[in-house]
Amino acid sequence: MSSLNEATQLYVGSRWVENSAPAGGPWTVTDIDLKGVDVPGKGRVHHLTLARGPDESRRITTATLMASYTQAPEDAKA
Repeated sequence: MSSLNEATQLYVGSRWVENSAPAGGPWTVTDIDLKGVDVPGKGRVHHLTLARGPDESRRITTATLMASYTQAPEDAKA
């Protein structure tokens, strides 16, 4: 599992590929909850919304993003 760091470009509009289903195409970040929510035993949890096309969207945590998605090559900055 990776973590958010200087090399990670997480921003509204960034694109991510689901590791288990890359053939479905990339997901685009459409919303990031910068405030977050305190969860007992887990600390502050931040959520974001991903969308793929007009009819597919999902709300996940940043931990899920880092564990299950890879930044699309066109978005990753060297």
